[in-house]
Amino acid sequence: MSKDDIEAIVQDIFASLFNGLSDDEIRGLEAQSHDRWDSMAQVNLIAALEGEFDLVIDIDDAASLRSFTDCITYLRTKI
Repeated sequence: MSKDDIEAIVQDIFASLFNGLSDDEIRGLEAQSHDRWDSMAQVNLIAALEGEFDLVIDIDDAASLRSFTDCITYLRTKI
């Protein structure tokens, strides 16, 4: 899977979780700057990433995935 494929899939996941945001807004999204990124959104994000990429994200890694960029960086090291 290419870096572009990973980014496109994560972009789609974020778009479904945080609907109404532009592509640029999604790529710059960080948990602390978005009021809809609460603990439930974090759980949904991790579950979506695990399901889409067929992997298990351990709790420490899950807690550190607090931005779109964090997710891309993490997935590129795991896939």
